[in-house]
Amino acid sequence: MHVILATDASTVADVTTAVVTFLAVLVALFGRDIEKWRKGPILKIVPTVNGFGDVVSDPRITEKPNAPEFISWLRAKVVNDGRETAEDAVVLLTGIEAPQGILRRPPMRELRWADVPTDKINIQPEVARSVDIAHVVRKAALPGQVTQGNYIAGVKSGLIEHSDDDRQTGPQCPLWMDAHAGRYIYHLTVAASNANAKKYTVAFSLRNPHSFQTTVSDLQDVTVAEVS
Repeated sequence: MHVILATDASTVADVTTAVVTFLAVLVALFGRDIEKWRKGPILKIVPTVNGFGDVVSDPRITEKPNAPEFISWLRAKVVNDGRETAEDAVVLLTGIEAPQGILRRPPMRELRWADVPTDKINIQPEVARSVDIAHVVRKAALPGQVTQGNYIAGVKSGLIEHSDDDRQTGPQCPLWMDAHAGRYIYHLTVAASNANAKKYTVAFSLRNPHSFQTTVSDLQDVTVAEVS
């Protein structure tokens, strides 16, 4: 009996040593990654106080007389839910689904942060920053353009503008899509140099893009979903 107990004790000791050694190897190999995951930044797209849509109704007047331009912005809140500052945070537009299809697809690149003129920012823990996803524009039509009541309507993606054409609001702009009634789905990736990337979809429906007040209401009824 004494020999059996000794053998059992020796076996337990060997198993314990093996487990401790295995855990030590895991810590050595993945300890920094685990610590980064536990304490590092975590970026999320989150609802705003009054729903997901953060709409700014901003009627503008163009340089031409009697040519009003009505713009409704759709902005998202990106919050750092982690314990460290997210460095060089970006939101990338990776795809768009539109009801009419996209004849000229906007470029897939960084969206513009709403409050700073850059595509990358640092986001401190528990801080939320706004990013421009898109805006719906209703403006006076030019000669030869397909119109409704002498107006055209379009959806312009909130991408960083690199050229004079990018800064236009009309069919000549590479970021512009003619607006149609139906559902729009924006595919986004949120990332930082020290945080894992996450994919989201942001979806909204337009009932009548040529009605400014209806569009403002539509952009306050937006759904967001984390894909990965």
